[in-house]
Amino acid sequence: MSLRDILEQRLYDMGVKEKLKIKKIGYGTKNFTKGPAMSREKAIQSIEAGMDVVNEISGINILGLGDMGIGNTTPSSAIIAYLSGQPIRNFTGRGTGIDDETFNRKVRVISTAGALIATELAPIAKEYIIGSHNSQEIGHRVMLERMGLVPLFDLGLRLGEGTGAALGISLVEVSIKILTQMATFANAVVSGKIRK
Repeated sequence: MSLRDILEQRLYDMGVKEKLKIKKIGYGTKNFTKGPAMSREKAIQSIEAGMDVVNEISGINILGLGDMGIGNTTPSSAIIAYLSGQPIRNFTGRGTGIDDETFNRKVRVISTAGALIATELAPIAKEYIIGSHNSQEIGHRVMLERMGLVPLFDLGLRLGEGTGAALGISLVEVSIKILTQMATFANAVVSGKIRK
């Protein structure tokens, strides 16, 4: 019996829509290979909407971010290519294991681009960002290096959706408990002498 046989995942709609706060800026973006993906005004609205969401949440001391969707990492590849001055091909990965034909048509980077843009606009932002994991995606690694961040772990993850952030938050919480709650030798009355 495998772990997959034991674990089961179910999704239920428990009325989430009733409490969902809508921050819609538009219905997707435009094809950036044919023109701007969005206007400057829409981009500013998007950033402000994100700020509003964080400001509305009270009592948090760590926030994990992720992305969901198909093809949403393509703009991330374009962003790191633009900021680094390197060809976009340098940041193309196989994602979840695409075949050669699809690979030749696709550009992928796990979406760390938001954090990278934040640090480019306000370098002090780096002091508040923790790189949770080192993705298999080439561009993700380059973004972390550009921000000067060393990821907490490298598990060979190919997922987005905040999976690395969820694992990273757990590691940060445990680290804080070790720093603030773990007894020292003196507190625990442990002798420093080694008995032979």
